Formats: sequence, structure tokens, C-alpha cells
Amino acid sequence: MSGRFEGDEALERLKALKRGRIIFALMTIALGVVLLVYSDNVLTMFSQIIGGILIAGGVCGLLGGIFGPRGSYFKWFLIVFAACIGVVGVWIFTNPVDMAALLPRIMGVLIIVSGFFNLLEAVTQAQQGYSRWLISLLIGIATIVGGVYLFMYAFQAASLAVKVAGGLLLFDGISDIWVISRISTKAKKIYQDSAPVDVEVDFIEDKGGDEDETGTEQPRRN
Repeated sequence: MSGRFEGDEALERLKALKRGRIIFALMTIALGVVLLVYSDNVLTMFSQIIGGILIAGGVCGLLGGIFGPRGSYFKWFLIVFAACIGVVGVWIFTNPVDMAALLPRIMGVLIIVSGFFNLLEAVTQAQQGYSRWLISLLIGIATIVGGVYLFMYAFQAASLAVKVAGGLLLFDGISDIWVISRISTKAKKIYQDSAPVDVEVDFIEDKGGDEDETGTEQPRRN
């Protein structure tokens, strides 16, 4: 009976774990759908959150500098620095689209610079007689083109990246649900196969005599 009881407990723990994993997978799917459908709004909202955090940090820094100890150079440095942080936060909060496109533009510039280095490497390979320098040249050109596109269409590229992230989250959530369902089904089958089976056993009454190989009862020996 103890084995059966322990098996029931294990099955209940498995069911509880399955419910938790399914809830998490559903949340992942919901987040993926939001990122896919509202990618532009997510970017602007994220930028406004960053702006709000910077504004709050600037205000706290100003208050700390104004009401802090007097006659300290650090006090004036803190006031100036906090004011700059607050101004940047206000700009980001009021221009979330520009902020969302700023990071991809920076990445685009870095990619363009990397592409030019690839072109220089291709020229060096050609001068050294490397037979496949043309491949390096094409890679450099493709890198520059990608960087220019990222710089020119930064917001669209950022929106596309958010959609890709949403698609990955959606796939992850659906695949998690499928895997969990397969594991729980297999575990339940193993539990059912390993459950103890009640067997009826007939006991033969001992009449006090010994039996030989033929089954004939023999008298006891003194």
C-alpha cells in the first residue's frame, strides 16, 4: 500500500508541475503575441519608461544636491549632473520614437565601420594573391549595405527585431506546452503500468503428513 501511496503523491506533484509550466507557457505565448502585434507601441512604451526613470533619477539627484551639505564641490557636480540627466529623460519621454531609433542607428554606424574594415582586408588579400579575396569583398559590401539600411530605417529595423523576438517567444510557449503534454502522458502511462496488482492466493492446508513426489501422503517419521 505504501508504494501505491508514494506513486499517487508523485503523480500529484507531476500534475502540479504541469499546471505551473502550462501557465508560464501561456504567459510566454501572450507576450509573444503582444510583441508581434504591437511592436511599435512596445518600442515607444519602453522608451518612455527609460525616460521616466531618468527623470526620476534627475529629480532625486537635484533634491540631494540642493538639500545636501553646503560648500561641497561634489554638491554642485551632483546638481549639474542630475539636471543633465533630467533633461535627457524629458527629451526621451517626449520623443520616444526617436529614442527607439537611436540605438539601431548607433549599431548601424558600427556595422558600416566593420564593413569598411572588411573591404580593406579584401584588398590586402588581393594584393597578397589570395584566390578567394572576392568572397571577402562581397561580405564587406553586404555588411556596409546592411549597416546603411539599419541607419536609414532604424525604427523599422527595431520594430522587426521586436517582432522576431515575439515570434520566438510564441514558438517557445507552444513548444513548451507540447513537450509538457508528452512528458505527462508518458509519466502517467509508466505509473499505471507499474501500479501493484492484487492477486488472490489459495493456501493449501497442511494435514500433518509428508508427501512424496507422486503426491501420496506418507506417515511422519519418529
